Amino acid sequence: MAVRKRQSFGSSSIPSPVGGLNARDSIADMPETDALILDNMFPSPTQVDVRNGSIYFADFGANAVESLMVYSGPVTKKLFGASAGGIYNITNGGHIASPDIASPTSARFQYVNFGTPGGNFLLCVNGADKLHGYDGTTWWTDGDGVHDITGVDSSTLIGINIFKSRIWLTQSGTSKAWYLPLNSIAGAATMFDFGSLFYLGGYLMGMTTWTVDNAAGLQEYAVFVSSEGEVLVYQGYDPASSSTFALAAHFRIGRPVSRRFYAKVGSDVVLLTADGAVPLSQSLLTDRSAVNIALSDKIVNSITSDVANYKSNFGWQVILHPIGNKLIINVPQQENSRQYQYVMNTINKSWCTFSYKTNFSVWNANCFEIFNDKLYYGSNAKFVFQCDVGTTDATDASTTVPIVSYAQPAFSYFKSKGEQKLFGMARPILKLNGSIQIATNFDTDFNQTAPNFNYATTSTSTSSPWDTSPWDTTPWGGDSQIIKDWTTINGVGFAGSLSIGAQTTNSLGWQSTDYTYQVGGIL
Repeated sequence: MAVRKRQSFGSSSIPSPVGGLNARDSIADMPETDALILDNMFPSPTQVDVRNGSIYFADFGANAVESLMVYSGPVTKKLFGASAGGIYNITNGGHIASPDIASPTSARFQYVNFGTPGGNFLLCVNGADKLHGYDGTTWWTDGDGVHDITGVDSSTLIGINIFKSRIWLTQSGTSKAWYLPLNSIAGAATMFDFGSLFYLGGYLMGMTTWTVDNAAGLQEYAVFVSSEGEVLVYQGYDPASSSTFALAAHFRIGRPVSRRFYAKVGSDVVLLTADGAVPLSQSLLTDRSAVNIALSDKIVNSITSDVANYKSNFGWQVILHPIGNKLIINVPQQENSRQYQYVMNTINKSWCTFSYKTNFSVWNANCFEIFNDKLYYGSNAKFVFQCDVGTTDATDASTTVPIVSYAQPAFSYFKSKGEQKLFGMARPILKLNGSIQIATNFDTDFNQTAPNFNYATTSTSTSSPWDTSPWDTTPWGGDSQIIKDWTTINGVGFAGSLSIGAQTTNSLGWQSTDYTYQVGGIL
């Protein structure tokens, strides 16, 4: 006669999903410290925090803000925003009535800061208008008789970079780059055509620079990337001579996404491609098929899907926010309408999303830029917001909204993979400051219940422990405290996962979750 196994009581404590978003591994074989959904919650090494918010900074014109540019001189720094109405000086914030340059053909600029013996300059191109320059006081345009570029029509130039004290310019829709004389912001441009080296065809997407520490010491290289993902790495200093400027490497990556496809991260460069966010240093050492070299390897399925669906939309960008320990990939789901972000913690390399699932709390960003170590974004309307700051989101010059966040951790087998469990109670360990509205839901055996938040205004004066049905909400009160109240979860299965949703205007950190259950047999 078969003997039925005696039921036993068990308890487990699972850390919050500090491993970050996982869109790569099987849902049935995922580390329990990863997450199936982690939206508007940022994974640090010790806990998961509701992300920071945004505050109004400036507004101008009436159109989408498509570029933010920083002039960085030896004494002053200035921030400019560009829209269909013009280029505006928004350094001091607030409402800006008139542009410095009116009505460009395109507001989608690429720019650099360049210092010469004659001063420090901001230079920008957009592939439609003549090159614009700024000297700290005055804007000018190529062809003014003083800052003339000859040899090429600068209205066809769409990319700009600096290498070994020279300005390099990418010509739109061609395999050609152009370079200016040494330490010059104007003059005769000389062509450098990469067409014979692009075996896969296509055109020159852009250029960046890369610093490598090798046996010869620190070396700076010029890197040219084609629209098909071919990478040409050059070493040397004078492109006029093959003896002083030569091809050092030629390899392939995924096709780059947009003109803003790279970001300097220390001495390395992160390239935003159809394969995800890939460090240039790792791409050189392995084949494109080795996708695990990508920083975004853990979310590769999500990024490649987004590239397939939204590649042609303007707004793709990768940017490093050093003070915030964030690498941000902006995804334009609907051009000039709806964007969200993939965000990596640069300390532990864990990913999350901002504004992906929670449509109530969004950074609808056309472009990002760093100014005085602060992160800003230009919106689909006329506004510029400072972001990654505060605990609410600004939607215009006077309105703020709570931040809505949602997380579903990976399912855990609670150290007994083949045994069924009757779950009874759970308690998230939360550190909070002030009041929040919170909702929970418990799923078993890889079922993912769609959240159904129904938030209402609640008073912070009333605080109560919670033991309610799934997705019910309750006010929590108190200042900077650890909350660890039990809630009934009721479920039977081999694996379980407690999801948490929150709406808050205060800080919230999720540290771990405790569970109680009865362990049964395999049936």
